[in-house]
Amino acid sequence: MTAPPVRFSRLIVDLGSGAPDRATLRYVAEFAKLLKIDLLGLWARDQRLAGLAGLPVLREFRTLERRWLAVPGANLARDLERAAEFAQRALDEAGVSAGVTCHFEFAQAPAAEAITAAAGATDIIVAAPARALHDRALQPFPDFLAAALATPAAVLIVPDRVVRSRGPILTIAETPEDPLLLASAAAIALAANERSEVVTASSLALPPPIGLPDSIRERLIVMSRSADASVALATAAHRSVPVLVLRPATTADTDDERRR
Repeated sequence: MTAPPVRFSRLIVDLGSGAPDRATLRYVAEFAKLLKIDLLGLWARDQRLAGLAGLPVLREFRTLERRWLAVPGANLARDLERAAEFAQRALDEAGVSAGVTCHFEFAQAPAAEAITAAAGATDIIVAAPARALHDRALQPFPDFLAAALATPAAVLIVPDRVVRSRGPILTIAETPEDPLLLASAAAIALAANERSEVVTASSLALPPPIGLPDSIRERLIVMSRSADASVALATAAHRSVPVLVLRPATTADTDDERRR
């Protein structure tokens, strides 16, 4: 069975709790430019945060009064609006720098729910672990990643540090014949003007990421969603390069592409 590559339409990134830093946004924007697709930033207006206002456990220190006081609802709402404006500016700056079209939207739901509801089969969801501890508490990354992987969309896992911007596109295939995965990886390599390297999981002496050859200094890894999600996450962290996780091809995918 053969299959054409996935025709991606947009990258979706969470700009709310656990939002990526500017360096990650720049990488995401450059990746959108590489694929010639738009970048959508979602800001989740999580009503659970608004409900915290006035609770004794949520307090702020007033410098002039030198005491801790409950946070008024208006103050929390104002701070959240300012944070949304800051996130939109960061998105716009990354888009202008990369030369890609950016869109910013509000969603009335927690981030994982909002993004998974918006994502379709031709989208790519950006999954980047937050660096700040309070952001990780608001949006636990494993929960967000699991929700993203449950959608029809592809998932781009971006590690804390990306070590290189040049190098081959490395595909980790479950079997020697994974048509959608291989065709999509080859198309990305062509767009990036890089060579395509393919390894099969069964050919490695040890499972990824430990078993991957050090001689391949890739810029991106492409792998199938049929692999364990923890493997993809560990691979991104161990190799310090992004990992694009695609769903396996189905007969319906191939038939649909042939009818176009």
